[in-house]
Amino acid sequence: MRDLLDLSKIEAGEAAPHLVPVPTRDLIVPVAEAFRPQAESKGIALRLDLGPDLPSVLADREQLERVIGNLLGNALRHTDPGGHIHVSAVRRDGQVAISVADTGHGIPPEYLPVIFDRFVRVPDAPSGGAGLGLSISKSIVVAHGGQIVVQSKLGHGTTFTFTLQAVRESALRPPDHT
Repeated sequence: MRDLLDLSKIEAGEAAPHLVPVPTRDLIVPVAEAFRPQAESKGIALRLDLGPDLPSVLADREQLERVIGNLLGNALRHTDPGGHIHVSAVRRDGQVAISVADTGHGIPPEYLPVIFDRFVRVPDAPSGGAGLGLSISKSIVVAHGGQIVVQSKLGHGTTFTFTLQAVRESALRPPDHT
């Protein structure tokens, strides 16, 4: 119920993100580390690949932590013991692209075009929520001026990638008044 209410608010523009510069690492690491015990208990390797030169992004931290949490939660649900989840971030044309890739079950090709729609749940997938997590995630990313895409191959895993606007380094420095 809360997810549906949140989605309605986001889509209506009532939950517009409060954008501030946030170091990309600070956005990803705490969420990923919160999922690490669950991954380890399932026998799933969780790896972070965050380059040292990542810029800050314009972000509403709380909203984007929800997106990363949704993607990690899905990856854990759909990856069997012995599998891997890889979270990465790279600078790309004035943006930062953040990916969550897993070696899980994958999404059937016929579901890829509608996977971000409300209430879409893949049959025979491990049970989760009401099918709103990816729709909420997409709405949040779009409200941040980004895009989210999915690539998947049955039996080989899924990668979700979303983009955020990078903050120009000059915008973070105080003006030089000399």
